[in-house]
Amino acid sequence: MGPYHCCFCGQGIEIGTKKGLGVFDCPECGKYTIAKDVHTFLLKNPQKNIHLLSGLIREMNDRNESIEPITEKNYESLFSHPYVPKTTMEKLDKLLQYLFRKTDILFEEIKYDKMPAIAYAKNLDELEQMVIALHDMGFLEFQPGGKVNLTLTGIQRAESLQKEVVNSKQCFVAMRFNDEMMGIYNKHIMKAAQDAGYQSLNISQKEHTDKICDQIIAEIRRSKFLIADFTDQRGGVYFEAGFALGLGLPVIWTCQKDDLPNLHFDTRQYNFIDWTSGEELQERLTNRIRATIL
Repeated sequence: MGPYHCCFCGQGIEIGTKKGLGVFDCPECGKYTIAKDVHTFLLKNPQKNIHLLSGLIREMNDRNESIEPITEKNYESLFSHPYVPKTTMEKLDKLLQYLFRKTDILFEEIKYDKMPAIAYAKNLDELEQMVIALHDMGFLEFQPGGKVNLTLTGIQRAESLQKEVVNSKQCFVAMRFNDEMMGIYNKHIMKAAQDAGYQSLNISQKEHTDKICDQIIAEIRRSKFLIADFTDQRGGVYFEAGFALGLGLPVIWTCQKDDLPNLHFDTRQYNFIDWTSGEELQERLTNRIRATIL
């Protein structure tokens, strides 16, 4: 049997296999891997909103973010990924952000890829209507040769979208993963986040087959804020807190009180929760989240 076509857009073909997974490099969606049984099912049973996953894979490729292998366990959850637009206006914003990423200088004339996936569109007709809508909203201008350029209003809108925090209920927890700290996490940090209305995640909870640093970066991007516990001074915690700050995400700083003097001096300006017990950490952390995370 020859190579399979992409089950999301029909354009790409399978370029290899790996442990029961088909490996694809699609000109529209980009690179991804998918379980053979899921791929076969989708080819035989096309889903109504499958174009949304084509858009998701394309956007994650554009952003150089790691994409987990698509399996029976995670396939349905991809439709609720934070990147996937839920309304027509969110889809228009996705197209605007795509055009903004391709713009290097002010009023640059760009020729966009006429592929529905760049805007989570269902087909080329919808994509063209979306381009026209952005023009009518004053966000772009048409140029000869099928090119467009963003207006100042479009650039301002795109820049404001970059600064918006993902509407997420996830908080990422950076910490040391030894038995003592995992006990604190399971009994108290998770509970503090839940009591404040959020779902906590540390990377040890998540199954993955990619480089762990890629998964960390992807999950921080999906989070609304980060809890960084510096007990035992792990270098990874410093990196993850710094990365979150660079994205403009709020960081809640915690450290066991006895270890506070060992903090790097660059972090001592921040308002740490210096805790002595899991119960104390839970109470103060819940209060801090409620007070600082909008």
